[in-house]
Amino acid sequence: MQKLLVIDYWSQYTHLTTSRFRHLGIYTEIVPATHDLNNKDLEKLKEEINSWVLKWIILSWGPNSVYAEDTLTLPKEFFEIWVPILAICYGHQLTHFVLWWEIKWWDTEEYWEAKLKIDRNSKLFKNFDKDEIVVWMSHWDSVVKMAPWFKVIWATDDCEFGATSLEFPIGDKNVYPIKNKNIYTLQFHPEVSHTENWIRILENFANICEIKRDWSMEKFLDAELEELKKQIWEKNVFLFISGWVDSTVAYFLINKAIGPDRIYPVFVDTGFMRKNEAKKVKKLLETAWVKNLQIIDAKKEFLEALKWITDPETKRKIIWNKFIEIQARITKELWLDTKNWLLAQWTIYPDTIESGGTKNAQTIKTHHNRVSEIQKMIDAGLIVEPLAKLYKDEVREIWRLMWIWSDLIDRHPFPGPWLSLRILCNKDEKAEENFNYEEEKINKYLKEKSKWDLKWKILEVKSVWVQWDNRSYKHPLVLNIPLSQPFPQREKGDNDFWEKLNELSTWITNNFNSVNRVLLNLDFLSPLGGKSLKGDRGILQKWYLTDDRIKLLQEIDDIVEKFLIEKNLRNKIWQFPVVLIPVWSEPWKESIVLRPIDSIEAMTATFSKIDLADLKELVEKILQNPKIDTVFYDLTGKPPGTIEWE
Repeated sequence: MQKLLVIDYWSQYTHLTTSRFRHLGIYTEIVPATHDLNNKDLEKLKEEINSWVLKWIILSWGPNSVYAEDTLTLPKEFFEIWVPILAICYGHQLTHFVLWWEIKWWDTEEYWEAKLKIDRNSKLFKNFDKDEIVVWMSHWDSVVKMAPWFKVIWATDDCEFGATSLEFPIGDKNVYPIKNKNIYTLQFHPEVSHTENWIRILENFANICEIKRDWSMEKFLDAELEELKKQIWEKNVFLFISGWVDSTVAYFLINKAIGPDRIYPVFVDTGFMRKNEAKKVKKLLETAWVKNLQIIDAKKEFLEALKWITDPETKRKIIWNKFIEIQARITKELWLDTKNWLLAQWTIYPDTIESGGTKNAQTIKTHHNRVSEIQKMIDAGLIVEPLAKLYKDEVREIWRLMWIWSDLIDRHPFPGPWLSLRILCNKDEKAEENFNYEEEKINKYLKEKSKWDLKWKILEVKSVWVQWDNRSYKHPLVLNIPLSQPFPQREKGDNDFWEKLNELSTWITNNFNSVNRVLLNLDFLSPLGGKSLKGDRGILQKWYLTDDRIKLLQEIDDIVEKFLIEKNLRNKIWQFPVVLIPVWSEPWKESIVLRPIDSIEAMTATFSKIDLADLKELVEKILQNPKIDTVFYDLTGKPPGTIEWE
C-alpha cells in the first residue's frame, strides 16, 4: 500500500490534498506521526522508506507562527529523508525556518486570490502553457530569505519567495548539506479548486514521486460498504434525515449495506426550514423510496430553546443538543437501547475540521454533529458516520455511483441548523467600538489604491470569519455607491464591475484585519433603494430569534430560490445563503445580505458574479416587502469569510 506521511499542523487542507490525489486515481494512507519528531520517529520513517511503502511526505499548514515559543517543529535531519517532500503554507515557512531561520511577519497579509509568475522549467510546473497563474493564498508570515541551495520557482509582488524548490540534480554533492533532492515548498495552496491548474500541480508532484494510479471512487464505495457492514453488524440504525444531499447519501449508503428494514429515518421539522420545506422533503424522500420515514413537528420546542440566544456558537450547540433530546425521547418510547441501536450522522470532513475536531485544528464554528454529547457517543462507539472522510464533491460522486434520484442531488447545500444560522440576533442596540478612525484609514487607503473617492462604512453587526486558520468574529465593511456618482467601472460592463469589486475586497481583507467581510449596498440598482442607510452604517437594533423573523426570511429566501430557477442559475451557483440582519434606517425594518458563492469542496469559495440586470430584478422583488430596508451583496471569499455568516 502506498502511503502519504502527513506532518499535520492543522489537517484541514492536508486532508483536502489527499482527497485531491484520490481524484487522480491515487489512494493515500495517512501514516500516524508525532508532531515534534525526535530521533526515534526519524528511524521509524526511514524503515517505512526502506520498505518502499512511503512514497512522499507532505508538510501541512497551521495557525501558528514558526518562530512562536510553543510551535511544533522538525529537526534538520528530517530533510535527509530520501523521498520527495511537498511543503504547503506553514510547511513552506517551516522548511526554510529549520534550514535557515528567516521568517517574519510581513507588512501585507495575503488572503484569497493572488497572481504569481512561475518558473516553467521546474518539474512542478511542467506542461504549463503560461508564465502567470492565479493561486489561493492565506498567510500573514512570509519567508524573507530562503535556505541555501533552493531556488525560487514562483513569486508575487508581495511575496518574493512564494514557492521554492530543491530539485535533482543540484551540483556539487560535497557542499550539499542534506540528501533529499526533491523538496518543493509552496506558500500558496495547490490543493484547492480556486488555484488555477491545481490538478496539474498535484499531478506533476505525483509523477515526481512515481506513484501508481490504481484507486477509484468505485473501490472506495465497495470498501466503505464492507466497513459499514462490520461496524453495524446486527444492530439497527437511527438516522436524522433532512432531505439534503449529505443526509440522503448517508441513508442510502447504510441502506445498501444493511437494507432498509433496519434503518429508522426521522425528519424533524425544527421550524427553521425553508418555506413549505417539510411537505417538499416528505414528498421527495418518499418518491426516492426512503422507507419507515417518520415526521416530527418540533417547531415550538426549538424556538423556545433559542428564544433569547444571540451568540452563534451557543445557537449551534443548543440546536444539536435539542436533536439529542428528541432522539433520546424516541429511543425511550420505542425501546431502542444502545445495545441494539446506533446513531448515524452525515458528517463530512469540513464539519470535523471547522469544529476543531482534529488534534491541532482551531474551532471556527461548532457543527451540529460535533457538540460534546455527540463526541461522547463517538468515543463510546455509538455513532456511525459513512461520509466522515469525504468532501462535498465526493459525496455527490458517491450519489451518482448509487444512482439516487437526481432531483435530490441538485439541491444546494444547506446548513444543519437551517435558517436559524441565517438570522442574526443581537442583544445590544449599539456596537461598543468607535469606527470613525478605522473608516478614515480604510477610505484613505482605498482612495490612494483605486483613485476613486468612494465612501466605505463599517456595519455594526458581526459575523464569523477565518483569519489564518483561526476563528474571528468581527464587522463587515460596506460600499455605498451614490446614485449621483456611478461606480467608475460600471459603464465598462458587468465583468469589469465585478472584477474591480473583487480586487477592492481582496485589498481590504489583506490589509485591514479590523473588518472581516466586504459588502456592496445594492440600493443603486433599484428606484426602491437610495433612501436606505443614507450613506451611513445604519442603526443596529436589539432583536432575537422570533417566529415573525423566521417567516420573513422564509419569504425572502423563497424569492431567491424562485429567482435561481427562473434564471437557470441553480447549477451555476453552488450555494446561495440569504441572511437577515438587524440593521435599519427606518424603524421596524431589517436588511438582507445575499451571499451567492462558487465552490466545489466547500473549503474555498468566491462570490458569484450575477448579471446586473438579473440582480436588479431580484433586488426590486425583495424590496417590495415592506419589512426590508436594504439589500447587501457579500463580496468576500472563503477564506477569510466563512460561507455562512454564523
